[in-house]
Amino acid sequence: MSEDNTIWVEVRTNDSCMWRLKGDTYEGKPSLEEMQAVVGGSIEYLPLSYLASDIKAMVVNEEGVLNKLDPNQLASQQLSFGAGDTYIVGDALLKVNKEFVEKEYWFKEE
Repeated sequence: MSEDNTIWVEVRTNDSCMWRLKGDTYEGKPSLEEMQAVVGGSIEYLPLSYLASDIKAMVVNEEGVLNKLDPNQLASQQLSFGAGDTYIVGDALLKVNKEFVEKEYWFKEE
């Protein structure tokens, strides 16, 4: 899929499903300041090898574990099986294809 089909979405700790996200959506790449505001501090990009195939990028708070941020179950579910014991804390910012955050994507028949 083309790069034009991607968006950045906030996945908050209280979100329960990808098609009902409560945070903002960004058509273009958010600025550093916007990313820092979303995650609440210094940003860290997770390695692509940690991410599920539908996730193009994930930005988290670099010191989230040290600062004892709340677990982010929905963002953690977007990790690949190869991520080991990695889990996400605090709000996250994900780059995905637009249809990934639509209900129809999750209920389509193969």
